[in-house]
Amino acid sequence: SEHRQAQVANLVAQNSGDFFAGVKTWLLGLEGDDRRAALKQLDSVLLSHRE
Repeated sequence: SEHRQAQVANLVAQNSGDFFAGVKTWLLGLEGDDRRAALKQLDSVLLSHRE
């Protein structure tokens, strides 16, 4: 529902700073294929949240 999407959007907005800082730190700790796989996975997660 739209209400649920608004709730999720608010949560993401509130937590995005910490969340993305954590993701960035995690990605920087990965190398090569692991990093590519993680980025691919992250892309699909972000895409599914947009729909």
